[in-house]
Amino acid sequence: MTNMRDVLKESWSAVREAELPDALQAVAFERAIDFFLRGGSGVEAPADAKGPTGGRSGTPDTGSDQPLQRIAQKLNVGLDRVKEVYAFDDSGLMPVVPVGKLDAGKSPAAKQIALLVAGGRQVGGIEEWTSSASIREVCEHYGKYDQANFASALKTMQDVFSSRGVGQKRQVRLNKVGEERLRTLVDGLASGGAS
Repeated sequence: MTNMRDVLKESWSAVREAELPDALQAVAFERAIDFFLRGGSGVEAPADAKGPTGGRSGTPDTGSDQPLQRIAQKLNVGLDRVKEVYAFDDSGLMPVVPVGKLDAGKSPAAKQIALLVAGGRQVGGIEEWTSSASIREVCEHYGKYDQANFASALKTMQDVFSSRGVGQKRQVRLNKVGEERLRTLVDGLASGGAS
């Protein structure tokens, strides 16, 4: 394929046919474009030639490597402990800690969830930036979403996240401090306490 329009059409078609969860479609579309721009070659770099994100420098690897294993390696936490906090299946990577292990207050719990969702997806190599909508969805699932204070809770996390966009278009990216806090949180939740 030499025409960019054909590359985009073929990439979108591949993503639709894969029936991926909405949260993974943007990353899959980017990867499909890269794949077709390389001529549709299935050849991948050897594992030891890949960067810390598993693929091209700075780009998450959404291949067959398990995100749970990457989280365990990157955070230096045992895989069994990571599996107490996260599950990965066809619907994606999700926190699975019981709600009782999270902070009782909605705002503090929403911050824990934001760290778990964005940190897990990014450290696990699924995406580089996580949308506030993805975080909000998990907060709603846990009953920890407070519409009036959700955006301000995320804004106060600038010590652990870089952010871009505003309002519902806001996205966050974990920094080194955030990675250490995620390690502490995962370890604490897995051992029965909340951090």
